[in-house]
This record gives sequence, C-alpha cells and structure tokens, in this order.
Amino acid sequence: MQMYFKKILLLVVFNIVVGFAYCQPSAKYLKMKENPKFRPGYVVDTDSTMIKGLVKGNISDERKLHVFITFVSVDGKKKNYYPWHLKSYSFDKTFFISDDKSYHKLLISGERVELYRGTTDFHMNV
Repeated sequence: MQMYFKKILLLVVFNIVVGFAYCQPSAKYLKMKENPKFRPGYVVDTDSTMIKGLVKGNISDERKLHVFITFVSVDGKKKNYYPWHLKSYSFDKTFFISDDKSYHKLLISGERVELYRGTTDFHMNV
C-alpha cells in the first residue's frame, strides 16, 4: 500500500513539474518581447483557435498590417500569417479581421453596426 502512494505522489509531482515547465515562455519569446516592434496579442486561426503571443506592429506603415503579420508564439516560433491563414488577429487593443484577401481594421463596433477599414476602402457589417 505504501508503494502505491509513493507512485501516485511521484506521478503528481512529475505532472506539476512538466506542466510548469511547458507553460513557461521560451527564451526566444522573452527576447522578442523586449523588442518594441513586437507587442502582446493573439491570432485566431481558421479553426477558431486563439493563440497568444507577440504581433509585430508596423506603426510607420500600417498598410503592411493589412497584407501579412509576423507572429511569435509563446514557444518562440516565428511565422508570417497571410489573410487566408487566419480569421483575425489583435494587438494593442486593435482588432483586424480577414476576408481571405486582406486584413481589415475594426474602427467602430456598436450594437448593430461594425465599421472596418481596408487598405483603400471601408466596410460595414450590419
């Protein structure tokens, strides 16, 4: 009976240690987080899965944010996402939605109407 409890205790401790280590951001992620060009945010993939990480926000040329984004996940993997890869993404309280051709920035969200801006035009969802 005592051996059984030792095994259970060992499994519990192992699961806690592995879970804690797995949930920690990678060194690469932490290094990128220090870069002011990368901001905390998330992406929503085509399966509606939200993935938290860092989004490269290009303040000097916002048009690039409508074409593709660079995203760093918590495990440190860096990837470019084009509109056909994602449903949406967000950083700095700014939300972008995809129409599979480009990203559109949410300007106003109300109870009945949402106003988006694309690279050259505006879109309204009623």
